[in-house]
Amino acid sequence: MSTMTGNADDNTSAKTWIKRRFSATTVLEIVLVVYLIVFVVMPLISLILSTFENKGVDSWIAVFSSNIAKNLFWIPFKNTLIIGIVVSIGAILLGGFMAWLVVMTDVPGRGFLGTLASFPYMLPGFAIALAWASLFRNERLGGIAGFLTNWGITIPDWLAWGVIPIMITMIFHYYSLAYNLIGASMASINSELVEAAEMTGAKRFGILRQIILPVVSPSITSSLLLIFGTSIANFASPALLGMPVRYYTLSTRLYGTIRTGQMGRGYIIALVMIVAATTLLLVNEKLKKSRVSFATLTGKGSRQKRQSLGKWRWPCYCIALLIVTVTTILPGITLFLASITRYTNSLRGGLTSHFWFGESVANIADGIPGLFRNPEIISAAKNSFLLGLIGGIIAVMLGLAIGYITNKSQHRGMRSLIAIFSYIPMLIPSIAFGAIYIVQFGRPFGPFPALYGTFALLVLAGVAHTLPFASQAGRAALSQVSAELEEASVVVGAGLFKRLKDIYMPLVSGPLLSGAINVFVKLARDLSLMIMLVTPTISLLSVKSFQYSSEGFAQLSNAVTLVVSVISVSATVLVHYFNRKSQPWLVKG
Repeated sequence: MSTMTGNADDNTSAKTWIKRRFSATTVLEIVLVVYLIVFVVMPLISLILSTFENKGVDSWIAVFSSNIAKNLFWIPFKNTLIIGIVVSIGAILLGGFMAWLVVMTDVPGRGFLGTLASFPYMLPGFAIALAWASLFRNERLGGIAGFLTNWGITIPDWLAWGVIPIMITMIFHYYSLAYNLIGASMASINSELVEAAEMTGAKRFGILRQIILPVVSPSITSSLLLIFGTSIANFASPALLGMPVRYYTLSTRLYGTIRTGQMGRGYIIALVMIVAATTLLLVNEKLKKSRVSFATLTGKGSRQKRQSLGKWRWPCYCIALLIVTVTTILPGITLFLASITRYTNSLRGGLTSHFWFGESVANIADGIPGLFRNPEIISAAKNSFLLGLIGGIIAVMLGLAIGYITNKSQHRGMRSLIAIFSYIPMLIPSIAFGAIYIVQFGRPFGPFPALYGTFALLVLAGVAHTLPFASQAGRAALSQVSAELEEASVVVGAGLFKRLKDIYMPLVSGPLLSGAINVFVKLARDLSLMIMLVTPTISLLSVKSFQYSSEGFAQLSNAVTLVVSVISVSATVLVHYFNRKSQPWLVKG
């Protein structure tokens, strides 16, 4: 009898030990770590190892020190650095100026100007580049010319192709990011600082230089590094405006080497881009820790008083209006007009809706039907929508799980490991991330068959690459939920998944929905990542737009780009709406 009692006690203690050691939280931690190792860490390791396979040393020599190294790597590397430096400085100057006007001054029409200044970064990166080509393309390459050339205006090569248009279009795209980041920092400046300076007789530009700029310098530095890092990885503008005239950057060289079967060389270029992006982010983190703190928000109430521009009020408004017109309104009008011209980029032949609604006609666009009658476009639209929808749902669920573990887990080691692994995709440029997924899943891997050319690979790559955004949203949302709710639910016996479903998800539904829509937008408009992964058997709207442009079907390319742009802007507006609904304190009375 005592033996039976002892066995029962042993079984009970064993079950208690197992339950304690392998709780639902622990299981979730293990699942997340396995996912991150398989879909984030191992692809990166495989990329590194693959550069040494099949005479990989020869690829390293070819990239860095062979007879072709100058054209293969060093010239594109120099081009990339020049573009990154000029674009980041230009975007900061333009975005910072707009942020100062809208947030800090009494310039007329601040709401209108601020809204339009936010639009360019919502658009796909290739939208402004396509608009530029439709306006300024000359006859250097023969065939298609832009509106200005067709009107009889001579466009020099330097304005139509190469480094100048690439840098201008990228500045127009990224200044919006600088505007949002710097504007948010300026909005936190207490007006009492400005009033005190005015009382001592300081001039408005002296206040800008001696008070405002030092206070917002951390956000300026972060914006500078972020824009530099993203611009050197940009594929769309260099591909559309540089590749046709053999002006290459690292991103277009990476694309070209992979597409022509020079996999080892392409993977080495991808590694260089990853190292560059990682270095920039580490420098940014170090600068954050070493910066002097400028306390501008106190416990006392404060009121916003805008700087008076005096006689400069209307001239500044005209300058700001010109900026938003050139960067937001004009590209949209150009893309629309270019999509309805009977003859490419020419109004002389009249307008037509054929490229939107027309049936196949043999002598128009090689018989390709209009957008809404084109089976390939309809299939690409379905793929883009499903990719954004499925990717958004999976990414936000992973983000919720990561947010829970990093906020609530008692295992510090697992918590730190998951946080670090989920951040890794942020260090990898989009086009390089596509390369590492070709390495990892282009051939059978463990239980996975070769996935190259499948929709599953697009989803896996899209979810993994957007994971830092989703996990950040999850961490931020769950950090606002009181631990008392968790403790009370545990007392009444609610398990982990019931707590996540019945407590956390309803409370943070707004931020989660915003995160899902954000992922949807990134995947629906992404070209740099998806251009490496799509095949003729499966396509997306963004890739289809690039292909049509490369093949000379400008009207179709512009029409597809407009559709992607409308989807991106509409979804982004929804994000702002749900953010305000979930955070009513952000709504000003």
